[in-house]
Parts: sequence; C-alpha cells; structure tokens
Amino acid sequence: MGSTWRLLSRGTVLALWTGGLELVWLVGAPLAALAGRGARWRQAIFRTWGRGVPGLLGITVHVRGTPPASAGLLVSNHLSYIDIPIYAGLTGNAFVAKSEVRSWPAVGWLARSMGTLFIDRTNKRDIPRVVEKITARFREGQGLVIFPEGTSTDGSEVRPFYPSLLAPAAAVRQPVSYSSIQYRTPPGSPPASQSVCWWGDMTFAGHFLSLLRLPSIESTVTFGSEPVVDSDRKQLAQRLFEAVRQIHT
Repeated sequence: MGSTWRLLSRGTVLALWTGGLELVWLVGAPLAALAGRGARWRQAIFRTWGRGVPGLLGITVHVRGTPPASAGLLVSNHLSYIDIPIYAGLTGNAFVAKSEVRSWPAVGWLARSMGTLFIDRTNKRDIPRVVEKITARFREGQGLVIFPEGTSTDGSEVRPFYPSLLAPAAAVRQPVSYSSIQYRTPPGSPPASQSVCWWGDMTFAGHFLSLLRLPSIESTVTFGSEPVVDSDRKQLAQRLFEAVRQIHT
C-alpha cells in the first residue's frame, strides 16, 4: 500500500509542478522576449523546475565541489532521465538529448520548451547540424550539459566519450567543466543500477512507475575542480573522460 501511495502521490504532484511551471513560462515568455531576456527567463523556469523535482520524487541530492557558471559547457556520465532535473536544478542549463525524447509524453514538451537540442544518434549526418547549434548557443552566452558517452549506463563504469559534440568547444578553446553523477537506494530496495539507472532495453513508462515506488533515492554529484581546455576535440574528449572516471568512485 505504501509503494502504491508513493506512486500516485508523487506522480500527481510532479504533474502539477511541471504543468504549473509550464503555464508560468508561457505567460511570462512574451514579456521576457520583449525585454530581451527570453533565454534568462527560460533558464530561470528550468532551474526552478529542476530544483523542485528531486524533493517531489524522494531524491536527496548531495553536491561535492562547485557547479560551474551557467554560461558554459558541462559534461557528465549519464545514468538516467533523472540526471536531467538534477543538473537543471544545479545549473539551469539546457541539454543535448537523443531525438526520441522529443516525443515522450509531457517530458518531450518540457524538453522542447526549455531549449533542448535533439540529436539523432543513429544518423551521423545529423551531427554537423547539432554542432552548428551548439556553436550558436556558445555565441549567445548560453550554457549546455552534454552526455558524451552517447547513452545511459548502469553506472558500473564510465564509457569513453565521443568527441563530435565537443568540437565547438575545442575550436575556440573554451573551458569545459565536468562532473560525475551516482545514485544509491536504501537497503531492501532494488539496487540503483536496476531501479534508478535507465539503460539497455528498459522501457520508459515501466521504469518510471517503478522509480516512483522507491522509498527514497540518494544522488551524489561531484564536480571537477578545474575545467579542461584543449584545441583538439579528440584529446579534449579523452582528457574529460579520464577526469570524470577519476571522480566517479
């Protein structure tokens, strides 16, 4: 009975929180655009949403180190769709996400509204388009979070980073911040690798309903002490991979 109540109550409150902030964003967006503050308004709404979601889902977030300034690039390992609200709350930055997210119920609408860049990872021809958009975001002084592993994992290891989406940062020698994210579940609950991490052939709906039933979740986000700079995208990817792997303990 307890797990069913958690599922219903958390699901309802999360929907109200998300829908309410979407309404606030839509009402304020025209005025923010007229004032030339459209991007800042969107970032503020996204950050507010991200700060609220963990508490609504029973997630306690522990932060080690200092989150980077919002106008920059942050790379991280990728474990779950829950990574997104956690990083949104800590940075307010938009994301680069796989194209399938665009069609997810509610989540897809939110992602589109909050400036997510979508990439078709099955089509290499889509990479130049996304790289161009990342470059444009840098010129506008907007921040992004990228998961260069290219997929989410069970958290047992950090996979090598793909360098393609790091090309804009390498081209202008922009400092790239890095971090690691991890999850834990309480004793007696399914391990985080199966219940929080979303990977392999897990379906979104089934996984999310099970996640809502968990008594609690602990997340630890560790930020690197110094950003990484390199003019070669492959070397930049390798250095960031090694740095994230080192703090992913």
